Amino acid sequence: LKGLLMINFDSADDGDEVGPHQASWFTLQRMSVLLADSIRASVVAFSGRNISSPDWRHRYAALMALGSISEGTPKNEFQNTVFQAMPAVLPMFQD
Repeated sequence: LKGLLMINFDSADDGDEVGPHQASWFTLQRMSVLLADSIRASVVAFSGRNISSPDWRHRYAALMALGSISEGTPKNEFQNTVFQAMPAVLPMFQD
């Protein structure tokens, strides 16, 4: 999960390289399909700690982490997670 915090949007980047945050997101996404119940609590805790951070990188990582578990989580359980996160997520649209 800490890899999601390693965001570096370099203006010289041509977009072909995969950075640590992209690799972390992809790995977490694949793990959520295989180990959904085992990682969900950790991802939700990580997102909860970071979603209201003053640092935009932490807020971005929190959203990426929540999005990454959407595929491996049963729909009704993911809806509950999203509904709980909405009060913190909605203000982010002002960023």
